[in-house]
Amino acid sequence: MATMNFRLMGRSGLRVSELCIGCGTFGTNWGTLGSDLAESRRILETFAEAGGNYIDTSNRYQEGQSEQFVGECVASDRDHWVIATKFTLFDGGADNNNPNLCGNHRTNLLRSVEASLKRLKTDHIDLLWAHIWDNTTPIDEMLRGLDDVVKSGKVCYVGASNFPAWWLARANTMADHWGKTPFIATQVEWPSSSARSSPSSSRCARSSTSRSSAGARSRAAWSLANTTAASSRPASTASPTRSTPRRSTSGTTSRSATSR
Repeated sequence: MATMNFRLMGRSGLRVSELCIGCGTFGTNWGTLGSDLAESRRILETFAEAGGNYIDTSNRYQEGQSEQFVGECVASDRDHWVIATKFTLFDGGADNNNPNLCGNHRTNLLRSVEASLKRLKTDHIDLLWAHIWDNTTPIDEMLRGLDDVVKSGKVCYVGASNFPAWWLARANTMADHWGKTPFIATQVEWPSSSARSSPSSSRCARSSTSRSSAGARSRAAWSLANTTAASSRPASTASPTRSTPRRSTSGTTSRSATSR
């Protein structure tokens, strides 16, 4: 019997289960840190029976095998699932001597999206995360590239994982000004005491519910108010289900510790 509540995914109308299943251990290419296809399928079926619909994977997990297993497992009911995957890092088995096979630049973005679609056996990715901040690619290049893959229909939404709050505030301000696809969510480590989870990132997440005075704010503050975090939260803190999905103050749902 399904018992999962649903939340709106950050700055979007996308409905995701309050818990997200991290698929970093779907695969056997990392040795004992993983599960074969049969076990991965059993895990996903159990998650679905509990009402879950939100999957988090990456082109890097299990050297790409995680996406392959997810694709095999969801093929019979693709529309039930919200599939989030990532780009930025090298694909499994890629030529690590080629500097353009990683990073957030347009060339790697297009290559990575096409490869992920093939492994996932799907025609679109529901949520594409930029996996890490590469401290190299200009914001405008990322915004234009991500907007292009959204307009192509290959990606529905975009998010940013492990990015500084100031970068997200600036990026979403620019996206709003130019009419480009905004980042609807961010991923930061939980708990907030983590060295990577700065106070500004926490404020960036918490401010997502404070929208009543948006007209009186500066554009940068407005961007912060609309940038939300997809960080891990205990299921016990979730609010009861409402007839209309509620937007979480933390953005969305918990994630497997192995899926970073």
